[in-house]
Amino acid sequence: METTLVGIIKKKSLAKELNQGEEGELILQSTPFYPEGGGQIGDQGLIFTSNSRAQVVDTQKMDEELILHRVKMLKGTLKKGEEVVAAVNCLISC
Repeated sequence: METTLVGIIKKKSLAKELNQGEEGELILQSTPFYPEGGGQIGDQGLIFTSNSRAQVVDTQKMDEELILHRVKMLKGTLKKGEEVVAAVNCLISC
C-alpha cells in the first residue's frame, strides 16, 4: 500500500528522519498493518522507498486514530512527509 509517512518518533521524541541502524516508531497516513489487540499480536512487515527499508517488528494502537509501527532501519533514511510503501509479511502476520 502506498501512503505518506506523517510522523517519526525516535528515543521518545518527535524526529524528522530515521537512519540506517536506528530504531523508532513510524506513523503512516493510512496502513495495512493490524495492531496488537484482543490476544492477536501486531502485524510485521516492511515500510520502504526505492532507497530505504525499515523492518516493522510490531504494530501498536495508541488510540482510535493512531497506530504506531515499531521499526528497525535496515537501509537508508526515512524522512517525515515522504511517500512510502507499507507491506505486511503474510508469512508471519496473515
